[in-house]
Amino acid sequence: MRINGSSKTKCPECSKTFDIHENKSRKIKDSVVPGGWFFYAMNQFENFSQVTCPFCQKTYRSEEARLFVVFKSPYTVVIVCLLFVGAVVGCLVLLKTFLHP
Repeated sequence: MRINGSSKTKCPECSKTFDIHENKSRKIKDSVVPGGWFFYAMNQFENFSQVTCPFCQKTYRSEEARLFVVFKSPYTVVIVCLLFVGAVVGCLVLLKTFLHP
């Protein structure tokens, strides 16, 4: 459900509506290990739909959560990016083949 441009979800426990983005369960944290933030970012990416209700503190997966406003699955984003890179590389190979025989 979109209300005023922001994504909202309804808690299955207490039935109250709240903002998804502000109440995500997984957040990127600082790390003392070089590159450690990457693991937090990947964890957040894979669990982007997990939210915690600010009223009753229940943690659940929101059906309304989306990545880049469109995608329901993080793996779809990865596949679309790989297809885009493949198309660009394919076009460059074709251009090079036809322009320099």
